[in-house]
Amino acid sequence: MLTAGVVLAAVAGGAIYMSAWTAMGTQAAGARLKAMQNSPNWNGGKFINPLPNREPKFFETLGKWLGKSNDAAPKAPIPVVMRAAADFQGAPASGLRITWLGHSSFLLEIDGSRLLIDPMWSQRSSPFTWGWAPSAFTRLPCP
Repeated sequence: MLTAGVVLAAVAGGAIYMSAWTAMGTQAAGARLKAMQNSPNWNGGKFINPLPNREPKFFETLGKWLGKSNDAAPKAPIPVVMRAAADFQGAPASGLRITWLGHSSFLLEIDGSRLLIDPMWSQRSSPFTWGWAPSAFTRLPCP
């Protein structure tokens, strides 16, 4: 009972914090409000999305997520350009180089600094070697 109370209090506290956090949205004012009102999609005091919007049904979405799809994996092998350490010895001439390493992993080199973004280099996007998590579609392009 105590655990449930602590969890409920944490969820309620988080919701209150998030609702007061300005990054979660506030009423537009000043130049931001003026820009919104000048939009061709502003009508009747609010933004009107010209694209149709359909709220998905929970069980329909869950079924698609859990089910098999013909589009879940590439139809043909994804070409991979293998890189070597020598490719990264010197700084890029322009001061900027972005190397895609697969999935959502990138090596960003800018003005002599390197930043590795979202390294996900295992065969599965899961802490387990079994289960529903998909296997990687390509191998890592660096030895």
